[in-house]
Amino acid sequence: MAPLSPKARILDLGCGCGEPIGRWLADAGFELVGVDLSQRLLALAARALPHATLVHGDMRTVDLRGPFDAIVAWDSVFHLPRRDHPALFRRLAAWLAAGGRLLLSLGGSDQAGFTSDMHGATFFYSGDAPARALAALGAAGFRIERWEVDDPSGRGH
Repeated sequence: MAPLSPKARILDLGCGCGEPIGRWLADAGFELVGVDLSQRLLALAARALPHATLVHGDMRTVDLRGPFDAIVAWDSVFHLPRRDHPALFRRLAAWLAAGGRLLLSLGGSDQAGFTSDMHGATFFYSGDAPARALAALGAAGFRIERWEVDDPSGRGH
């Protein structure tokens, strides 16, 4: 597959503070749109990514104008209940330009949900088992080029 064009428009869904993914994309010259639910994290992202378009919103309902050449949703989708994942995957597919790409990380525990504490906050996690997640992505129109479990001890991440 050919690389993205130097001025590709990329959506960073669940961009958080903009580090490190948003920074890398911006430094590479891509047009970056970041979305996050946390106003506090978006304020940090604004400092880290002064030329990015940053949008406050919930990825399940935010109104965005596509198309995007690529979407990155790294360590963000699994913070939503897994019952919401198939509809979100359809939204992602609708936002992508023809031939666009998705870089996505998912939890793979098949648990209804669990929480953990990090940096003084409690985080919710939910994901389908890999086979179900792959089926939901396929049903949304995605063709999987690469799938891997990056940390077997990390509940299938």
